[in-house]
Amino acid sequence: AAFHRAAAALVRPRLGEWRERWERGARAAATATGAQLDRLEQGDFSHLADAEVRAEQPSAYGKFGMCGRLDVYKGQ
Repeated sequence: AAFHRAAAALVRPRLGEWRERWERGARAAATATGAQLDRLEQGDFSHLADAEVRAEQPSAYGKFGMCGRLDVYKGQ
């Protein structure tokens, strides 16, 4: 319990930043997916015409990560 309290205190200053990143990323993607599923259920597949293909290159190669080396991509 003491370890968990210390860990929570350590990250507390970053929670706002993490929440914002989650809201713009994973939460927004899940909400959009739900809306698309709703539309498909209603027979509306018009959102499929909005699809696009993109390719991005890493902004840095071979950086050290927690589990080895990684390539870094800039966020949108």
